[in-house]
Amino acid sequence: MNKVNISGFDQLPDEAVTSVKVIAAVMGNGVSTVWRYAALNPDFPKPIRLSARCTRFRVGDSRIPQKPGDVIMRKPQVKIAPIEGQGESKKPRSHSNAAHAQRQRLLDALRKGMVSTLDARRDLDILAPAARVHELRHRFGHQIDLVWVQQQTECGKLHRVGMYVLRPTGESRND
Repeated sequence: MNKVNISGFDQLPDEAVTSVKVIAAVMGNGVSTVWRYAALNPDFPKPIRLSARCTRFRVGDSRIPQKPGDVIMRKPQVKIAPIEGQGESKKPRSHSNAAHAQRQRLLDALRKGMVSTLDARRDLDILAPAARVHELRHRFGHQIDLVWVQQQTECGKLHRVGMYVLRPTGESRND
């Protein structure tokens, strides 16, 4: 494990920026914990995106306050919401990557209309939508059709992607 030297952190000016690894070392937590806090805790210092692959934190925002009880780096308080048909979830609904949560998000979206592979990845946070569709078809009996379409990605390139359509219950395929 690489150790991060934080001995000079207190001497850095407030305007300086530093990496997530340094922030994690100052907090005594892991890098993934810092990202989770940044995403879920409104009091936590916000990351600054310098480029597509470079994100930093402002040192002044990241300092641990000197007064007792005045803490900005505290654990996020997130309400846990049940996922339909699954009882109580251990993770927040919008952040759960569990397969059952992904299937539920996909099924909810399909009930509203068509969903492409790109839409599922970008909007529903489902990285392998074909696997979730397969489970919905074969394990849960949903009638989901696949239509191949050309769809433009965010960077402007056209790709052949799957467009999924949920057939109403009782409707059969005319092949």
